[in-house]
Amino acid sequence: LKATSMGLVIVVEEALKHLNMRMDGLTVIVLGFGKVGYHACAIFESRGAKIIGIADSKGALYNKNGIDITAVSAHKKSTGGFAGFNGAEPLTLDELLTMPVDVLAPSAIEGQIHKSNAAKIKAKIIAEGANNPVTGEANKILIDNGAFILPDILANAGGVVVSYFEWVQDLQRFFWTEAEINSKLSAIMIKAFHEVLSIAAEKKTDLRTAAMVLGVKKVAEAIMVRGLYP
Repeated sequence: LKATSMGLVIVVEEALKHLNMRMDGLTVIVLGFGKVGYHACAIFESRGAKIIGIADSKGALYNKNGIDITAVSAHKKSTGGFAGFNGAEPLTLDELLTMPVDVLAPSAIEGQIHKSNAAKIKAKIIAEGANNPVTGEANKILIDNGAFILPDILANAGGVVVSYFEWVQDLQRFFWTEAEINSKLSAIMIKAFHEVLSIAAEKKTDLRTAAMVLGVKKVAEAIMVRGLYP
């Protein structure tokens, strides 16, 4: 699932360029501290961003000056949760969602952002690491409030892309290094982001709708190439 996290960060980096923002000093809140959430935190941190909030099923932590992700991970492994961690303030999920932040990455379960809490969110970018973490009603509220939403169908596709790479390597007896895989993943995610952005501009719609349009278009083209009945 590190591939999902890597793909997420790559797409966020492209969004930052589009929005004239920088990764260095970027503030990030990640919902979920499992395999996707933890690796997303670590990758963001390694690229100069500051993780100011994290949450799991039991609670949340916040520190406007940044949270030491390695220390939190070690604490959680030894105690089973965030409780008692001294490097950040304990909050509820709803409290964490109200904090000012550049990027909010819901990377745990579906429906975490809904009509009852969407209006309180101050994040400039919503990067969906989980599947369907934002409900339809919340999506409209966030867009109306100016949030730039990177939808799940785009933002968390890294895991599926790298699964495809595994299949190709097995089939062709290839042995790619991690650097080669990350390079190929980056090229695909960047291309997908700009294709979605282009469709959104052309159709005057949001990125979620544009990503769906692109997905349907690619499937339709593949069917036309191979023929409807294989």
